[in-house]
Amino acid sequence: MKRFFHFPTNCFNRVAYLLLEPNFDLQYIMVNKVSSLPFLKNGGEIGELMRTKDWSNTAVGTPDTWPQSLRTSINLLLNSKFPMFVWWGKELTTFYNDGYRTIAGGKHPDLLGKSGREGWAEIWDDLSPLVDAVFNGQSTWAEDQLLLIDRRGFIEESYFTFSYSPIVDESGTINGLFCAVIETTEKVLAAHKVEQSERNLRATILQSPVAMCILKGPSFVVEIANNRIFEIWGREEAELLNKPIFEGLPEARNQGLEDLLNRVLVKGETINASEQPVQLPRKGEIETRFLNFVYEPFRDLDGTISGIIVVAVDVTEQVLTRHKVEEGELRFRSLADNSPMIVYMVEPDAEARMSYFNKTWLTYTGQGYEEALGRAWDGIVHPEDVQGIFERYVPAFQNKEPYTLPAVRLKRHDGQYRWHLFKGTPRYLPTGEFMGYIGVGIEIHEQIIATEALKESEARANAAIEIARLGTFEINVKKHTIIHSPRSADILGLDPTKQWPYQTFIDAVNPEDQPIRQKALEIAKQTGVLFYEARIIQTDQNIRWVRLNGHFVQPDSEPLIIGTLMDITEERKAAELLELKVEKRTLELALANKALMQSNLELSRSNSNLEEFAHAASHDMKEPIRKVLTFTNRLKLTLRNRLSEKEQYLFDRVENAAHRMGLLVDDLLEFSKVSEKPMEKEEVNLNVKVNIVLSDLELIIEEQNAEIEVGQLPTIKGYKRQLQQLLQNILSNALKYSKPKQTPVILISSRVVFGYDVADKVLPEQKDQKFHLIEIKDNGIGFKQEYADKIFKMFQRLHGKEEYSGTGIGLSIARKVVENHNGFIWAESQLDEGAIFYVLLPA
Repeated sequence: MKRFFHFPTNCFNRVAYLLLEPNFDLQYIMVNKVSSLPFLKNGGEIGELMRTKDWSNTAVGTPDTWPQSLRTSINLLLNSKFPMFVWWGKELTTFYNDGYRTIAGGKHPDLLGKSGREGWAEIWDDLSPLVDAVFNGQSTWAEDQLLLIDRRGFIEESYFTFSYSPIVDESGTINGLFCAVIETTEKVLAAHKVEQSERNLRATILQSPVAMCILKGPSFVVEIANNRIFEIWGREEAELLNKPIFEGLPEARNQGLEDLLNRVLVKGETINASEQPVQLPRKGEIETRFLNFVYEPFRDLDGTISGIIVVAVDVTEQVLTRHKVEEGELRFRSLADNSPMIVYMVEPDAEARMSYFNKTWLTYTGQGYEEALGRAWDGIVHPEDVQGIFERYVPAFQNKEPYTLPAVRLKRHDGQYRWHLFKGTPRYLPTGEFMGYIGVGIEIHEQIIATEALKESEARANAAIEIARLGTFEINVKKHTIIHSPRSADILGLDPTKQWPYQTFIDAVNPEDQPIRQKALEIAKQTGVLFYEARIIQTDQNIRWVRLNGHFVQPDSEPLIIGTLMDITEERKAAELLELKVEKRTLELALANKALMQSNLELSRSNSNLEEFAHAASHDMKEPIRKVLTFTNRLKLTLRNRLSEKEQYLFDRVENAAHRMGLLVDDLLEFSKVSEKPMEKEEVNLNVKVNIVLSDLELIIEEQNAEIEVGQLPTIKGYKRQLQQLLQNILSNALKYSKPKQTPVILISSRVVFGYDVADKVLPEQKDQKFHLIEIKDNGIGFKQEYADKIFKMFQRLHGKEEYSGTGIGLSIARKVVENHNGFIWAESQLDEGAIFYVLLPA
């Protein structure tokens, strides 16, 4: 319990009185005295420690003796939340505030009142020069200074930003150091991690096997990119690095890429694109490349999206290869459907599931296309033949080898089974991927029947031979002697119990066939093999056919002929019979071919008559249509004041229908005209013809403000009126199907090519032929490529008549004109991307 006293007025008496008091507490008196000093008020925990600490044993002495400059500095730091400390005097006695406690760590609270040299001995070599500078009158500043300090029992990497300022005492001498400090360890280490992360990211991007880059900011500046993405862009590094992407690569603008990038940058979306067509520069020209790419947000440490990570792969070759495969498959199917053979495709499947059958199969079996796919052939192949099919197919499939099914019975649409031969060949993509089999089948029913008959004949012959057995012999060529079996004599009609002279055998050969025997001997001397067939005359004058097989051997240098003799009379008869059948079948085929040629001739005449009929019918219909329009107009004028709105509408419908009928008749007449080739071709300058067409279309060109650029066109041999109609129809189409509110642009050009340059369009025998390739390109509404063949067919339209006028005959006329000139026409397009029409004419 502390005691309080009322001191006498005399100071000496006060002290004496206190000293005589038995319970006197000098420490209490000193603390109470320090606590009363104003500059030590406040300061939180450190303030309390300063006020209760026994300063008498320190270099600075008790607080009441501290100079005003020190008091002011301590009052400043105690009343600040910012980490601060003061080193005072030569001993650098340490004072700090609550904000500095975290920095002091485990050194607190012992650090208070301790020498700075002692308190921070582990880093004093780093601090000493700075401290000396301050006491020499120079303030210092350090930012993110690395200090290896021990404040938790171990040395740790720490970073600080601080300033040292001199404290001048009352005598004008620098007697202290004031420091404001903040620890930046977390910030610096985080920055180091970011720098390391960025270095790692940069290394990852530059070394990536795929194209990568980072685009920064709303201008999409190329901050880092690897060589592969520069290759995709078609630009050098110096042209794009550290520049906005669309400034350095303007060809990529207005293709929707800006919107995609903004969605990533603003909304944080991830964009995945597959086989995206992008127009990019290649060798001085603009080329469509197909890309797979990913746009990912690039975030800073605080989560802010500052850029976009781009990963891209150029898949143009794969896409174009697939397109070619698809186009080739379409052409293949078109050819296959017109083949008299069965054509089919087997999926890469051990169960032999079918993915395609041509029309020949469908017609033969009576199946529908969808019905025939898969394993539907199970119901067509004879049940007894299915196992044999798989015995041949499965090993071939496992080894990806061709296979042959020599004899399979198929059920025809009338229920009759007939024999067929099938052969399958492995099918591969250009990439080497196995895609199953493509196969063909032909009917061999008649051949099988003939073969069976031949087998029966051979069986009879073999039975006869088996019964009669073979005759054997050995001839000594030098001595002209023979050793023979009994059957050999029997074949010649001789007594089989005797050995007959060699000359008897020679004389048995029919005189007419002696040259055959002699020639066979001459050949045998060269080849060592004796073989001939000849007639023999038996002793009863019966003539038989025999086959002699023999080989030369030379034991002890004495030549011998060892061989067999066979009676082939029955076999000869069978062969003659088969020859008669073959001759008969050949005659039947010749008659069938003649009938087919006659049918083709009649079909040609029928087509010609049909064209004449279409021309006449169309011509005869023009007058009735004209009268319908004339009388309808007169009737409407007569009744115009009495017609209701609905009746007026019905009259308009009649007139519109009649007009459309008139246009259709005109187009049919035009089609029938181009179907009639003029007598002779003449030199036609296409430049002149295109100028005539443009003059005819002048009004609609001016109305649409169209831009038409015509290159140098060739002069070819052809039908001038038809060629003008060809150009008129294609250019009219380009103007008709232009985009609303967009200036139509049409480019017409021509170049010389060879057949092998457009091998997929010409016949095999035209590969080395020279052609003029005319291109007519527009920027209109375009169409899906899948309709590229449909548009050339009669009455085929991709749009309703309410959207675009026309009869659907114009391009049919164009194709007919090109065919009349032994040429080819096709189109390429994408929806909303315009179209290109190609006309290939012989040069």
